[in-house]
Amino acid sequence: MNANFGIILRKADRENLLSSVMETRTWGDEVVETGVIKYKFSGLENISFQLYPLTEFVLNNLPENIRNESLEYAWMDGSALDSYEEWLRGDVTNQSSGFEQGIKSLLQSLSFCAVMFAAEGERLQQFVHVDEEGFISLLRKNVQDVFASNGFLAVLS
Repeated sequence: MNANFGIILRKADRENLLSSVMETRTWGDEVVETGVIKYKFSGLENISFQLYPLTEFVLNNLPENIRNESLEYAWMDGSALDSYEEWLRGDVTNQSSGFEQGIKSLLQSLSFCAVMFAAEGERLQQFVHVDEEGFISLLRKNVQDVFASNGFLAVLS
């Protein structure tokens, strides 16, 4: 998927829900740790998260009562994103994917969550408050046509 896609969550939630793993690379028969720490959620197969600081622009578009919390941006990567994008090319009416079920499970476990989807060129123009089903609908629409997407920052309520 050609987009910057991830979740904004409290550091304490990340520490409780995501397990850390050291990224490795293989050269021949040798496995070497890269020094990059990635995070996994047990309900999301083939997805890893990498932490990045939040920009002032993103923080200013979050609810005021959460801005002073210790928040982190967990960027998503992994083959499940490409599989999800491919799955959405089919007829998915009244269906749910394993990726959607996993992301819902993660979101339900968090005390606060926002999801950011910035399409190619870092377009981020839609700022919304949505429930879980509204989020899935918004995500599907944007992933199905990443190139036409204006991106979104969705606070889940």
